[in-house]
Amino acid sequence: MTTPLLYCLLLLCTSICQTLFLAQYYHVMYRVGIHIRATLVCALYKKGLQLSAKSRNAYTTGEIVNMAALDSNRCGPSITPNLHLLWSGPFQIMVAVIMLYRLIGMASLAGFVLMVTILPLNVY
Repeated sequence: MTTPLLYCLLLLCTSICQTLFLAQYYHVMYRVGIHIRATLVCALYKKGLQLSAKSRNAYTTGEIVNMAALDSNRCGPSITPNLHLLWSGPFQIMVAVIMLYRLIGMASLAGFVLMVTILPLNVY
């Protein structure tokens, strides 16, 4: 078997494995997020039942339903799939900059500085 063909097959295998692992990861993390959301909704419901009449008048029914539905969804399934990016994002950038520095030298640092400069524009 020739070396380029071997590299192509290895590239195909790694892409397939990456797809399978990421699908499994997102499935598990969405399930964790749904469990977090269910726990928060349950806690808000129990707290709503324990409120006194005076405290219950401070919040309308719509506000309580809004907290239970929308706010708990922000803390659950929408955060958990991307939670690992807090550590893996900077790690991937660091590894890429180190590899580029070893390959092309100081020019890689100019690209890194440009990326960090433009980063605040990507927030919006």
